[in-house]
Amino acid sequence: MYFYAVGNKYRIKNASRMRKIYLQLLLLLIGAKAFSQNQYYIDSLTAKVKTDKVAFDRATDYILLAEELKGSDTGSSNSYFRKAIAEGANITDSAKKIEFLFKRYYHNFNLNNYKECKAELEEIRTKLKNNPSFSGKYDCSVGYYLINNHTETDTAHARIVATFKKAIKEIGNTNKEDLARAYVGLFFFYYKDQQREKLPEILPQVDSVVALLDSKLRGTDFQFIGLLLRYSEYSSKAYMEYKKALESDLLCRDSINIAGLMINLTSSDFDIPPDSAKKMCTKAIGILIRNTSLNPVKTNQNIASGYQHLASYYESKKDTMGCLNSFRLAIIYNDKAGNFRNEPLIMGNMGNAYRGFGYLDSALAIQQKSLALRIKFQVTEGIMYCYGSIAQIYLAKRQYFQAIDYANKAIKLSIDHNFHDYDNDYFEVLTNAYAKTGDYKLAYYYQDKFYSYKDSMNKIHNDKEIYQLKNEQKEAQQQADFDKKAALLNAEKEKSDAIGKADNKRHKIILAFVLCIALIIAVVAIGIFRSLKITRKQKEVIEEQKNMVEQQKEIVEEKNKEILDSITYAKRLQDAILPPLSIIKQYLPESFVLYKPKDIVAGDFYWMERAGDNILIAAADCTGHGVPGAMVSVVCSNALNRTVKEFKITEPGKILDRVRELVLETFEKSESNVQDGMDISLCCINTQTKEIQWSGAYNPLWYAQGGELKEVAPDKQPIGKHEGQKPFSTHLLKLKKGDTLYLFTDGYADQFGGPKGKKFKYKQLQEKLLAVSHQPMEKQKQELETVLEQWKGNLEQVDDVLVIGIRV
Repeated sequence: MYFYAVGNKYRIKNASRMRKIYLQLLLLLIGAKAFSQNQYYIDSLTAKVKTDKVAFDRATDYILLAEELKGSDTGSSNSYFRKAIAEGANITDSAKKIEFLFKRYYHNFNLNNYKECKAELEEIRTKLKNNPSFSGKYDCSVGYYLINNHTETDTAHARIVATFKKAIKEIGNTNKEDLARAYVGLFFFYYKDQQREKLPEILPQVDSVVALLDSKLRGTDFQFIGLLLRYSEYSSKAYMEYKKALESDLLCRDSINIAGLMINLTSSDFDIPPDSAKKMCTKAIGILIRNTSLNPVKTNQNIASGYQHLASYYESKKDTMGCLNSFRLAIIYNDKAGNFRNEPLIMGNMGNAYRGFGYLDSALAIQQKSLALRIKFQVTEGIMYCYGSIAQIYLAKRQYFQAIDYANKAIKLSIDHNFHDYDNDYFEVLTNAYAKTGDYKLAYYYQDKFYSYKDSMNKIHNDKEIYQLKNEQKEAQQQADFDKKAALLNAEKEKSDAIGKADNKRHKIILAFVLCIALIIAVVAIGIFRSLKITRKQKEVIEEQKNMVEQQKEIVEEKNKEILDSITYAKRLQDAILPPLSIIKQYLPESFVLYKPKDIVAGDFYWMERAGDNILIAAADCTGHGVPGAMVSVVCSNALNRTVKEFKITEPGKILDRVRELVLETFEKSESNVQDGMDISLCCINTQTKEIQWSGAYNPLWYAQGGELKEVAPDKQPIGKHEGQKPFSTHLLKLKKGDTLYLFTDGYADQFGGPKGKKFKYKQLQEKLLAVSHQPMEKQKQELETVLEQWKGNLEQVDDVLVIGIRV
């Protein structure tokens, strides 16, 4: 019986050991099979290169080998790429040569070698003169290059969009892969450039073009689109794109990419049931563990990402052990991948999980470690985030002074480095901590900050720098125009002086000639007669030339008179759209209008209309001045009249919205791209309630009240074609009797003059208006006109001038 028991025990133990051995062998076979599939592909390419006799095909296959090995064996990848370049030098066919250069370009682009990309694009451009069939592909490649190498200017952005659109047009249906690449590039730029409103327009075209590609290329591009959409508002669409990529990668038997996609699909950005997401993530981790040998760095990184997803799942399920164990495994695999900079991020999330489960001491210890690593790696935003997390832990531990200390550190970094995403969290900590310590004054202060700080910072960041840059550009352009005109005047003066010197020299020559003739007449009589004949003939010629000059002068004067009469008549037509000053005085007795067109007709105009108890008055500045500006002013004035009279709109913001629609509708009828429009300051005064409503496009409203000149900021968009246009705002003002409103265009402030020939500028105009605001309205107008004339002096008026003053 004893021996039977011992033998049975031995068999059981031996069977267990055998099962382990079988399992290990099975895993090795699976890994070997997957490895052999990839190695078979590489070996087959290598064999093909050795037997192929065409230089282009050999060079292409070397690049395929370089692409295949760039993630797992960088040295071999670079070696194959050098061989590809050597073989490419032997290509004699010009079209094949260009195609090979494109392959070189995309390999360097994928490795972020932008210096080499630029050189290859230059070489391609020189070769396209004899082979323009590749021009669409070239423009597409330039677009991708510009995305990663452009300045943050409107011109650069417009160039990238135009380049991709040109590529799409040139490629047409000749090459599906290139067309898909161009559409995806344009889509990527719109997303990267925060032009999210344009994504729905192009997405159906991208989807339909990419769907025509073969399965492997479709898998690559759909994965790319899915990654983009994951971070946009189209997450449900992204889920479908990922599914397509997953199916394509299954056909390619690319197990690492399959697992990576499965982990990405478990993100909270996609509407997948949590249990299904957990199951998919666990399966992906299993695939990656079995294929670690194929690409250790990439697989370990994906495994670490998978365990972070699982930790989030367990945290949502309140499974403490599952969550914390997943975080520990994420750190282990992250270390195996050698991605040490990601470790403080994982530890920070782990510390937050500890805090959520109530293990405050452990949470504090982990966050302190994360903080030390972020200080070591000098990750300023991460340091700030750690300070905020530690402050929340101390608040939960009721150690309020420590919480205040760390929250203040976080806010200091936020202000110093312009990181304001988590400011409200820090203000909330300070509000609660100060309240608990009994300092209710500071608690109330930070509570007020909590509700208002974020909105104010958003406004500063979104508007201040953009509008300041636009004003500086506008001033620089005006200064350049002024300098150009001054240079032309100097050139004309020098030319006139040169002509005068030439005339004096010619008069001296004529005088010498006459003296010679006189001497000859005194000596020889025959010479006298001949001289008389010559003189008579010269006189006839001179008289004939004089008559011709007189006739030409009369023709020029007649033409000038016709042009002047036409412009003068145009002024009569423009005056017809301006409200008579007597009507303005009738409804607004205490007011003035200072109106000085640069030319006979103007781009600036003033406008008034009565609608019930409301008086609407505006100062408008249309694009340009002179005849072109006057033509635009007629269009804009008509749009204002239609909006108030025909559509019965009296709220200023809504008036400007409707006027913009009418102006764009008028200019869109033209076959050319008309970009004209106007800036405007529009005020609505209720004669019964004295309520003031105002809206502006680029032009602000100033009003004098209590010895101060205050400003209401306009919307930074014109009445006309504009990227990212939005509804105009209506501002409601509560003014007192005696307060004075000022509506104006930019002509007064932009006038050059003074002792140094500089612009008058808005600050000096504000000071002058405040100084005269207490005077009668006509006296104010005289003062402003006198100051302008004195400042301008002998210089030319650079723009139309319009200032309207109204005393409430």
